[in-house]
Amino acid sequence: MGNKSSKEQIPEEAPKFSDFLQEFNTDARVSRIIDGDTMEVIFKLNDKYYTFRCNLEVDTYEVRGGTEETKLLGKKAKKFLEDLIQGEIVHVYCKNLDFLGRIVVRMTYQGKDVSKLLETNGFVV
Repeated sequence: MGNKSSKEQIPEEAPKFSDFLQEFNTDARVSRIIDGDTMEVIFKLNDKYYTFRCNLEVDTYEVRGGTEETKLLGKKAKKFLEDLIQGEIVHVYCKNLDFLGRIVVRMTYQGKDVSKLLETNGFVV
């Protein structure tokens, strides 16, 4: 199951990954908007680029599910984010993991809080 030397290099206890996340913040490029509060970003860590899906601290209506009215509101929130940050460089402040294991973030674009922009424009539930 592995050699003895690799066991010695890995400690038996370590901080939780969520503890690391709370301290992690970085610039990232928004590669895909999934809905009004979820997107994929590309960032650099240890000289490698990674894509990860993150959720904003706010909740918007879903693009799928719900009533026709709430789906329309969800599509409008998604379009708002696409127009604002799709392909742009943002700053991501990782906060924690949600109950599904997704990374919850605070995100700024040109110094403005993206969640607050969604709220100001009426997209937050």
